[in-house]
Amino acid sequence: MKKILIAIMLLLPIAGFAHKDSMSTAIDKIIKEAKANSSIEGFDVLSLGPTELGLTRSITRLAAILDEDDDDIEQALMMLDGIKKMVIVDYEDASPKNKARFNEKIEHILANEELLMEAKDEEDIVRIYGTSDENGEEIRNFVLYCPEEGDLICISGKISLKDVAPLIND
Repeated sequence: MKKILIAIMLLLPIAGFAHKDSMSTAIDKIIKEAKANSSIEGFDVLSLGPTELGLTRSITRLAAILDEDDDDIEQALMMLDGIKKMVIVDYEDASPKNKARFNEKIEHILANEELLMEAKDEEDIVRIYGTSDENGEEIRNFVLYCPEEGDLICISGKISLKDVAPLIND
């Protein structure tokens, strides 16, 4: 019995590291789909990993030093600190057939994910999917998706809503 308990104690941390929430898995699938479409005319895919985001943070810190009076730079820096990976897809110029096919795949991937917000403006719809904490103070792993306009932003990491609010209010 003692050996079984020790084995379970050793395996629990491994099981915890192996678990990924469903939104993280959805983002991985979306990124894979975006990269598969990156060679198709009309699809522009910008992928920012840890190295590129680190450079962005450094440039933002330098901007904060040079312009001490700009609070937006400090807010942006706090927001960037929680982001691990970002992918931006612009497929507005894709053919209607390719755009519809891509939208169908993205909507299939996001079908079981939590829709945090949907905003409609005439014929445009913007949807934000993600995972929020119990208090609604932090969003992890989220997708901003505008199918009609052909825009998609995937962010892996976490963003505090208190860091975003001052940027939105300006």
